[in-house]
Amino acid sequence: MLSKISIIDAQLAGLSGDMMLSALIDLGANKKKVIDSIYTCENILSGSEIKDVRFEKVNSNGFTATRFYFEYREKFHERKGIEILKNITKSIGDLDLKPRSKSFIVNSIRTLIDAESKIHGEPVNKVYLHEASSIDTFVDLIGCAVALEDLKIFESKILSTYISIGNGLTTFSHGTIPNPTNAVLEI
Repeated sequence: MLSKISIIDAQLAGLSGDMMLSALIDLGANKKKVIDSIYTCENILSGSEIKDVRFEKVNSNGFTATRFYFEYREKFHERKGIEILKNITKSIGDLDLKPRSKSFIVNSIRTLIDAESKIHGEPVNKVYLHEASSIDTFVDLIGCAVALEDLKIFESKILSTYISIGNGLTTFSHGTIPNPTNAVLEI
């Protein structure tokens, strides 16, 4: 019996949550189901407000693609990693997701928090997340999990090419540093 194989090819342009989510919608994931799950994220983090969520068809270098458009407002720009983990774990209990989808979400956040803990030399319960503490992170993870489940990709063997991680410099909460950042390298 042949099993389904899903391949993520991120060797040329890398991979962001928005890119993955857009690609999954292009593959046929239920757009309404994904958008509905995204709106549940608004109540996860205090001080976060979703203003607009949509997928739109665009033309990029002669190719038709789907673009994820997400507009939000946030009151806070850093949160403790353990608070993020607690909030996302609590919130996915309210979503009608299979255990594999829920573990994808929780393990993704844990991987990020563990990497930040290691590079900053801080215990996991003391680590603060800056850019990744945003509702955008929750939306990417929950939206992708819903889409992956809807397409039954978690039931397949998932393979990935090496991910293009960029170069040059990047500026964020810790200043301007070489790209890829320490957390990306750790992960």
